[in-house]
Amino acid sequence: MLDLVIRNSRLFTPEGIISGGLGIKSGIISIISNDSNLPKADRVIDAKERLVIPGLFDTHVHFRSPESDIEGFESGSRAAASTGITTVFDMPGSNPGVISSSALSNKVKHLSNSSIVDYGLYAGIGENNLNSVSELSESGAIAFKTFMTPSASYSVNSDHSLYDLLTRVSKTNLRACFHAENPDLINFFTDNLQSQDRSDPMAHPESRPNIVEYESISKILHLSKSTQTNVHIVHMSTKEGVLLFEAAKKNDQNVSVETCPQYLVLDQDLMRTHGPHAKINPPLRTPDDQAALWRGLQNGTIDIITSDHAPHPGSSKDLGWDDIWASPPGSPGVEATTPIMLTAVNNGKISIERLISVMSTAPAKIFNLFPKKGVLQIGSDADIVILDMKSEYKLQSENLHTKVKDGFLYDGWKVKGKPIFTIVRGKIVMEDGDVIGKPGWGEFLKPLSSTSR
Repeated sequence: MLDLVIRNSRLFTPEGIISGGLGIKSGIISIISNDSNLPKADRVIDAKERLVIPGLFDTHVHFRSPESDIEGFESGSRAAASTGITTVFDMPGSNPGVISSSALSNKVKHLSNSSIVDYGLYAGIGENNLNSVSELSESGAIAFKTFMTPSASYSVNSDHSLYDLLTRVSKTNLRACFHAENPDLINFFTDNLQSQDRSDPMAHPESRPNIVEYESISKILHLSKSTQTNVHIVHMSTKEGVLLFEAAKKNDQNVSVETCPQYLVLDQDLMRTHGPHAKINPPLRTPDDQAALWRGLQNGTIDIITSDHAPHPGSSKDLGWDDIWASPPGSPGVEATTPIMLTAVNNGKISIERLISVMSTAPAKIFNLFPKKGVLQIGSDADIVILDMKSEYKLQSENLHTKVKDGFLYDGWKVKGKPIFTIVRGKIVMEDGDVIGKPGWGEFLKPLSSTSR
């Protein structure tokens, strides 16, 4: 007797989409077959010929635990589960920051009863804690995160510190992940704008033009080639970035990159109507950048789609209407990624195969969780999403599960394509829009491969 069987489905498998079903025992996929060969189970779901896919990833969220007045893993993971996301990776900018093995262990302990979905934790590495690379790797960090801007305790402020960091990370099997913006250029453009008494919303994208990202990515790619470090660029936003990664991948450099729905479907003109609520870093770009990002997504240059979910209270964001420099960057997005991208599939902007690659299989492979995650095959975790690709509805801020609903950039958007079941390791955590999973079901994930090479 199995725990759960899904029958009458279109299964997305490594061999392609097949008709049939699968069975789950003790959180693991135990059988994939035609319906007639499926064993009995405690519960049977009739998928009604809907598409069944591997659980989705969001590899870039700011759930801000243990500090949870803005967000937290209980609310954040509930939001993730509601849209088919079964695995999240949380950034290290919590309070306290995850910049030591003890901080990582304490965060894992704190989250033991908090998450509905499985989760990995980034460790912050900067020039002040380079000696912690090895211990953080051994403690189970999913990857390292570094700012090229001096806005966090895990930033690098010189080329030699960056080279040293890359050299140390190269001795692990983890990725060095970078927020890639040049701080000197940001300061130059910002000072110039402020000297003109510019504090309107449009001053923000003007303070961080494309060259800010382009120069930073270029430096990271060149130095990482020398140190043979596996690097990953978070939330890439520019056409120049796409060209850099196209060239790097043609040269077989082991690099990866993500972008976000906001850079694909929103542009900087939104600053004129939404003001500080559309302030994010890097900033929203132009239609030309959007077109390049779509091309990179379609041709395999871009590896991952993620949300960069980073909510802030409306009272903090609203400060930017009078002075854009006073408003924090970031917006809620974990509940928008799946519907925005499923709509893109329905509109022919991206194939379902590419979507599953960039939101499931590729993240699992890049962050050393494959084939435990990211695939429907016997022996893999039963992380599963059942999709209704025909469902049409509106995204509404009032229906969000995130704590802070202010400034949701997709409020009122019409979308098509909806997860109707989210299953994490064999447990149904969302059914027909109701999140029924319990906090504490989600497990801390460590990379599968060894921590040194």
